[in-house]
Amino acid sequence: MLFESTPRKNFLRTALENTKKAYRHKIKILQQKLCRKNKRIAQMHSIITALRQKNFLNAKQLSVLEDLGMFHQHSLKRQITKRKNAIRENV
Repeated sequence: MLFESTPRKNFLRTALENTKKAYRHKIKILQQKLCRKNKRIAQMHSIITALRQKNFLNAKQLSVLEDLGMFHQHSLKRQITKRKNAIRENV
């Protein structure tokens, strides 16, 4: 018989399926977070360009806002790499 159905193998199959389901759920949640953050970043970029076009802010203020965006981008990259490393350690 190619497909044996022992209690141990049944247990391992269900454990594997549960693990796969949990990881799929984690991936889905992380993708949603990433999508929301990208959307928020795009909104902030559009706000900055609108402020630039309407001349509400001078060049120095705009550069400060853009530098803040770069800081957040670097911090997000660090958080992503930390989570990837944590997931690799758990596997």
